[in-house]
Amino acid sequence: MRRRVRQARDEGTNLTFLGANTMYWGVRVESLNSEPLVVGYRADADVDPVGPRQQTGRFRDISPAESENTLTGMQYECFPVDAPYRVDSPGWWGFRGTHARYGATYDHIVWVEADRAYPLRTTPGNLQVLSYATYSCNGVRTVTNSSYYTAPSGAGVFDAGTLRWSCALRGRCPPWNLPRRTVDFVQQVTRKVLEVFARGPAGRTHPAHGNVARFHLPAANLVPSS
Repeated sequence: MRRRVRQARDEGTNLTFLGANTMYWGVRVESLNSEPLVVGYRADADVDPVGPRQQTGRFRDISPAESENTLTGMQYECFPVDAPYRVDSPGWWGFRGTHARYGATYDHIVWVEADRAYPLRTTPGNLQVLSYATYSCNGVRTVTNSSYYTAPSGAGVFDAGTLRWSCALRGRCPPWNLPRRTVDFVQQVTRKVLEVFARGPAGRTHPAHGNVARFHLPAANLVPSS
């Protein structure tokens, strides 16, 4: 499944990740008493008894290692989280029509799980950080981001970076009914992204403008993420 998604991006298909903690675990399907059995060694890939081609665990631990940011643009950072979404690149084309200015915040959009950008070799070189907010994850200060990058094929890749983005589209995210202002923002950004992505490889008309170096983003995860 992961190879198919990568192949699609490399052939010019735009990707939209409206969640967080995407492509973190690798699993395989076996048979137990003629029934399918999903096998995953989670953080213990090194004790999975099969060979590398069938090994399970975090993709960043499976040989050959390939962390999720090679596709999504960012890496999984924290659970649990409840933090605001703070706009940092108001000129990004996906924010047009929202009237969101630099520093505008939308409470409770970053919730349950969150991603962030990492200044790593595996991070796409033109990754554009769109939002930036600080918060405490299990007592450790860290940040939350959303991002956009464009691949050599021209494909555009948007990562919302929060598990709550999809339910915010409905406006009902238990235990809260989100404010109309927040729902309108999420819906307008999503609509704009999908409209542009539906026209073909977004990078041809909407290239990403890399800005990772502008932010304080540790290269290592300093918080217990899972």
